[in-house]
Amino acid sequence: MGQLSAAVRSSRMMQAIVASDERLIVSPYPLRQTFKAVASALRTRLYHGATPAAPPVEDLPSGTLRGRRAFLEGSPSLSRLLMGVPLVGQVLANWIIDVEARVREERGQVLVAFQLRTTLPQSLGQNVTSKEFEGLIADVERLLPTISLGAAVVAEPVIGPGEPIPEAFIGALRDYSRCAALDELARLRSGDFPLGRYLWPAEHALGGVPLFLGAPLESDGSPSEHLIFRNVCVTAPVGTGKSTSIFRPWAVAAARAGFSTLVFDPKGDLCQDLRQPIFAAGNRVVIFSTSPEQPSVPWNFMDEVEIDADGRLASRRAIESILDALLPRESGTSEKDAFASRLFRGWLGGFIAIAKYALGEAADAFVLYQMARDQARLEELLQIVRQRWPAAVHERLYYEVNDLFDKFEWGYTAHCGAWPMP
Repeated sequence: MGQLSAAVRSSRMMQAIVASDERLIVSPYPLRQTFKAVASALRTRLYHGATPAAPPVEDLPSGTLRGRRAFLEGSPSLSRLLMGVPLVGQVLANWIIDVEARVREERGQVLVAFQLRTTLPQSLGQNVTSKEFEGLIADVERLLPTISLGAAVVAEPVIGPGEPIPEAFIGALRDYSRCAALDELARLRSGDFPLGRYLWPAEHALGGVPLFLGAPLESDGSPSEHLIFRNVCVTAPVGTGKSTSIFRPWAVAAARAGFSTLVFDPKGDLCQDLRQPIFAAGNRVVIFSTSPEQPSVPWNFMDEVEIDADGRLASRRAIESILDALLPRESGTSEKDAFASRLFRGWLGGFIAIAKYALGEAADAFVLYQMARDQARLEELLQIVRQRWPAAVHERLYYEVNDLFDKFEWGYTAHCGAWPMP
């Protein structure tokens, strides 16, 4: 008590109430067995109480183990009577045992280094750490042969799907225990899109079984939804073979299975690789490119808008699809912005219809741009519509864009009049 009181009153209290010690022992058993024995001993000695001060740390790759607890927790002792003594009780309330162990192998020997610290003055703490070390090392030496008898030491183990990890081993551990077994991959044994091969030497798979994405059979024997429609995400670092292993063979497999495939080729090298095998599969390759150096099939999205001989649109959906691509619907905006969005979509829809009625197959995106920038071009095309089609058609198209002719907030004056022509 006197030593504790003096330590608390000392100006060097932090240095005075820390006692530490270190020990080094040589284990006659393999590293993994030794690590497990030390871990078990630490858990037994430091965590026998109900409330540990800190969770244990057990890191096999670095060989580090660490534990800490309040020394009095779970330990019946007459020292508890001192908790009510002024000053002395402050020290005992924070009486901590902290142990760190490192297990490593050097020159064929497995070494265990212990460091133990306790928040007690040196004269008292040395006795405590000494007794703790004696008990800790005795526990480790007692547990080592018990653990070693549990399983034989395995050299360079390779653990297959569902197999247990050996208790003791030397060398590198290759752990595939959580991988899928072949009998769990029945749905991937046949299909259209190749995934690779099942290479684990399991029963009936010594040569590697090819795996595919396809349409697995239901319980009644009918094909289910194709797995490719459930979406696939392929991730890997640059240069690891995603294109070679997945994208190229899947594009060819899709052609052979009768799928139409849209392939984005940012590098520009897939086109030449895919052309021949896709042609060989009985399909055609259509290339769209924005690069002047890449040959490309021209496509005019206005061609999708068709007009019947009696002056009716074959399908309004074609115009709606163009509007959704060029002017997506606004959502979550102010009432004014939402109104402007509907107004602009209405005008653009009118431009598309006017261009098709006036110019037919000659209508393209540039004509829409001209009408949006120049009122005279719009009026010119409306006049052509009047000449080529019945009056009812001209009137309907005129009313779709007549707001533009008002010289107010929404007309050409506000939005187009000051814009220079290209």
